[in-house]
Amino acid sequence: MNRKQTDSTENTEILSSQEPALAESSPCVKTSENEEGEKAQDEKNSESIRPEDYPLPNTERLRSSKKPSGDLSNKREDDLDDFIFAKYRKVKRSESKSKAESHHLSPEEDMLLVTPVRRRHHTHPSEKSTEDTDMEFAIPPKKEKRKTKFRDKPWWKKLLIILGIIFGAILGLLLILAVTLTIMYFVGKAQLTDYSKINMTAPVISGAGINIDDKGKSVTYKGKKYFFNTDITSILCMGVDKSELGLDYDVVGTGGQADSLFLVAFNTKTGETEVIAIPRDIKTDIGIYSPEGQYLKTEKYQICLAYAYGDGREKSCENTKTAVERLFYNLPIQSYFAMDLEAISYLNDAVGGVTVTLNNNSFVDSYGIQHYQGETLTLYGDNAVSYLRMRDIEELTSTTQRMDRQINYLNSFTQKAIAMTKDDLGVPLNLLSIISGNSVTDLNPAKITAFATTVITNGVNELSFKKIPGELTSDGTYAEFVVDEESFYEMLLDVYYTPEN
Repeated sequence: MNRKQTDSTENTEILSSQEPALAESSPCVKTSENEEGEKAQDEKNSESIRPEDYPLPNTERLRSSKKPSGDLSNKREDDLDDFIFAKYRKVKRSESKSKAESHHLSPEEDMLLVTPVRRRHHTHPSEKSTEDTDMEFAIPPKKEKRKTKFRDKPWWKKLLIILGIIFGAILGLLLILAVTLTIMYFVGKAQLTDYSKINMTAPVISGAGINIDDKGKSVTYKGKKYFFNTDITSILCMGVDKSELGLDYDVVGTGGQADSLFLVAFNTKTGETEVIAIPRDIKTDIGIYSPEGQYLKTEKYQICLAYAYGDGREKSCENTKTAVERLFYNLPIQSYFAMDLEAISYLNDAVGGVTVTLNNNSFVDSYGIQHYQGETLTLYGDNAVSYLRMRDIEELTSTTQRMDRQINYLNSFTQKAIAMTKDDLGVPLNLLSIISGNSVTDLNPAKITAFATTVITNGVNELSFKKIPGELTSDGTYAEFVVDEESFYEMLLDVYYTPEN
């Protein structure tokens, strides 16, 4: 027998001698004598033993070590597995055994029941693999709700959506318009009633006992006290005797004259409106300017000439407004409006013509037809211009008769314009836009909105016209209207002041 055979025989004897020892030390080997004892012990341990109480050895290092060749290496590997997981299987053995017995599972299938438990305790919670998670939990995927596109909706739903968008847009526009009009109303009213520079005076009337307090905000006249009404605003309206506003060749004095002058006293709180007609021949202090536009001095001239001393537009309006303020004892005038002859026909036709009843002896229209007192006719175009402008320069009272025709026309025109404004708040702005090239004014949209809103709210239907009391005279060359100071001041108190109760 050679040496190789001797070594093989010795190895076989060594292995046969070690098998009983391994069988006794292996926890997987069962005997009939201790089977019932182990079963009872397992049930007791399953309640008290926790896997985390037993630290695991480094199995990777043990498995990666060099394995002996032959059957012994396989047996040692099985023994190593048994050693590592014996304590964990002991906890679950009774449960897995009962399952295996009830389902007639093989030992290999029984190991599969233990494996998930082993993995769950062996792996740290933060290092769980997807495979372990899938084994422990089976959560079905969340179904996403499919959104219905607009084109897939029924026709009636489409109609409701479209109508909702349209009504929402209209409601939004109406809301914006209401807010804008409200803001414009309050801004306009504040501008119309600005009396921060009020400094009223009074005429010298014997026996009247006039006493002015607080710069004219309170007045004592003939033993009675009056308070200035700050809700009233004043607008000076001028009719210029030119077909086009402005200067001829930029020469001062060629801007025309304000043949028609009306001071409108408008109560911004109640809408009550009174119009004071100012005769063009009243003499008052007016500003005189050089041909180059430089202010020279103040002289007493006919009030209609104040418009000629300016640029034929804004400066002429300002100069005329200042002259009227002096005539009315420094009454503040907040706004002005001037228009030429061409604007008359535009405004007249914009309201559909104006119907008047003649209150003068006669009127000859633009076609040469004679009309007499008491006759009613509707004016259009040039006929309206002729009705408002015509006068006989050879007759002294012709200017007074013309002013009466103008009052008659304005009364009919304003009634028609107010009725139109009640149906459409934009009528005043539309009328101004029609004559924008033939007029000049400092009335802005905020002021006009305040006017129109007050008229609609309070239901104003007509205006009350007054004329400055006095007498028309002539020195043989020029006509002059002499004002009755006492009657005029009483009229001023009646329009702009409120008597103490």
